Amino acid sequence: MSVSNSNLPVPMHAAALVMRELPASSLLVESDGNRLGGELRRLRGWRARYSLALANDSPLHVMVTLRARRGDIERRLPPGEFWIDPQSHADLTIDVPTHVAYAGGSLVVRLVNAQIHEMVAPLPGPAGIFGALLGGFAVAAVAAGFVFATPRIDVFAVPPIGVSNSLLRVPYRTAGLGSSAYALIDDRGVTVRSGDVRKRAGTLAFTLPSAQRTQSYILQMRETGPLGEAERAEPVTALPEPAPPMTGAASALIDSLAIDSWQIPDGGVVTVRYRTSARSGVVSIKDAQNTVWASDKISPDGVTQLRIPHFGHDKELRVALAVARGDVHAASSLGVQVVAAPKPAPAPAAVLAAAAAPVAVAPQAAAPPRDDPPAQTPPPVEQQHVNVVGTNVAGYTVRTSIVPGATNVRLALETADGQTIASEYVQDGATTASVDAPPGTHGRIVLIATYDLGQGQESTVKTIDIP
Repeated sequence: MSVSNSNLPVPMHAAALVMRELPASSLLVESDGNRLGGELRRLRGWRARYSLALANDSPLHVMVTLRARRGDIERRLPPGEFWIDPQSHADLTIDVPTHVAYAGGSLVVRLVNAQIHEMVAPLPGPAGIFGALLGGFAVAAVAAGFVFATPRIDVFAVPPIGVSNSLLRVPYRTAGLGSSAYALIDDRGVTVRSGDVRKRAGTLAFTLPSAQRTQSYILQMRETGPLGEAERAEPVTALPEPAPPMTGAASALIDSLAIDSWQIPDGGVVTVRYRTSARSGVVSIKDAQNTVWASDKISPDGVTQLRIPHFGHDKELRVALAVARGDVHAASSLGVQVVAAPKPAPAPAAVLAAAAAPVAVAPQAAAPPRDDPPAQTPPPVEQQHVNVVGTNVAGYTVRTSIVPGATNVRLALETADGQTIASEYVQDGATTASVDAPPGTHGRIVLIATYDLGQGQESTVKTIDIP
């Protein structure tokens, strides 16, 4: 199990933890004078019941999970997971189901705050049945039957990366008595694919949903039977499906697409020049969310002018040309940058001193030329430092420095044709930031940083080559 800091309700301290060597059923952690302790002991009797005492004398919330471990397989025990507030204690009794306890293994109590700690106590196992019932062979057969019938998922090999609208193949193997089902859940928590799995082992194959950008999913597999259930969940990232290659007829529809300038003043006019053999089509201006801000039909002379609205700030847009001739379609696009006009500085107010008596103002003679030193130019903005780290398998991360004093910083990665593939907002006050390029991104991309500085908004554009 992995734990992310973002799942904790309070900030985590980075102080080193000191671990005392205590028996396996006890735990004591000290950090900066704060203590986290616990004791796990089995109670007397026929049933597999355990006493759990916890003391959280630290300022952090602690998540507690209960699991039964047998080999490499863990199964959830009620109540499963719960939280302990800071500066509080808890005492409870854990009642392990009989078929789980006498299958053998260990009871694991896992505590999660700044680190992960475990308390482990052995479960009775089949040997406890032998001593209690004096029916060694019969009880061993019963325990083996429970183990065989308990649902479990032994293999669930989910590829970490797939392609939208393409087949995803997942080898799997289940065991025990029960039925299996799978579900594909997107980042909104919506189930987009689901179905039953009839065979106990094989390859699960289904088509990932179509998408125009990188999508993240969780693929779950659940085995449910009379003796409980087992569940496995793995993440999978779906890359956008590659654009189909243009046929000869489609590529011949658009000969060229150009704009007079890639920088357009806020509220200005974009002049689009194109050559196409199609007789119908549309020229439009869109943003990264495909919102259309201006559009018009193509003209016979190959020139279309579109006026963009006033945004009041810099904005990244793209000019898109879509044409058709019969059943043949073609499209092309270019990126443009809307540059907002700087806010005018207020003129200094003239201060007039009036005399007590009327004064006649005579014309002044021309003053001799002054030999004032030239006004100092403001120091240049600190050079933006950009570097790329990563591998072909894990993907690449673009790291950049932040201009001192900049606020409302937004980073965006765009392809050469103006398509936004990733974006991040940076917390005010940060000196560096990073944005992850989607896996499979290679070649030349553009890093655009937009931010507020002083009384206006600025942006920087850097070209980056990803190997």
